[in-house]
Amino acid sequence: MLQALFFSYIYAISIREKPPVKGFPSQTIARKYRASLLQRTCFINQNLGYFMMHNVAYCVNGKRPLTPIACMALLTLFMAACKKNNDTGVTLKLMNRWSLVQINDTTYVPNTAPAFSKYDGAGDDYLDFRKDGKLYSSVMKALDTAQYIYSEANLKLNVRDFQYKIVYLTDNSMVLWDPHFSSGSTTYISHKVTLRR
Repeated sequence: MLQALFFSYIYAISIREKPPVKGFPSQTIARKYRASLLQRTCFINQNLGYFMMHNVAYCVNGKRPLTPIACMALLTLFMAACKKNNDTGVTLKLMNRWSLVQINDTTYVPNTAPAFSKYDGAGDDYLDFRKDGKLYSSVMKALDTAQYIYSEANLKLNVRDFQYKIVYLTDNSMVLWDPHFSSGSTTYISHKVTLRR
């Protein structure tokens, strides 16, 4: 901005009619002196502009200038760094009161078709995971309390004989899945619990 003001001032001086400059015999010579000063200033300005313009990084693959691409990359990184991190850990998401949406059981017996059973949760069915390691639940009007153990690293949740894998977990929904063989048989059972908050 200072450079623009300086050159505007030089230009204004060169075109205005002024009394002769000391040391010059006439106004015509003074005007020529000012004009040559303006030409030299413009030449310096052009060279400075050329220098600044041509010392910017050249095109990448001959397509686009590197400077806008670099600026966009830095802007993207800056925006990503400033974004608020709303991702809460497994512990904070898990330890809540969850409404039961559905329980799906699929039983696989050798040489027979799979058997499906489904229970849609009623409005008062819930599973409440507490911080003290206890699970309070109400399913089909039956109240129950059980101990639970979970692994945040492996996304596993053990409640009594069920060894659930936490398949899906957000702030508002969770899916637990326990595939296992029935004890002492070749029957395979897939037990899936869908919860929401």
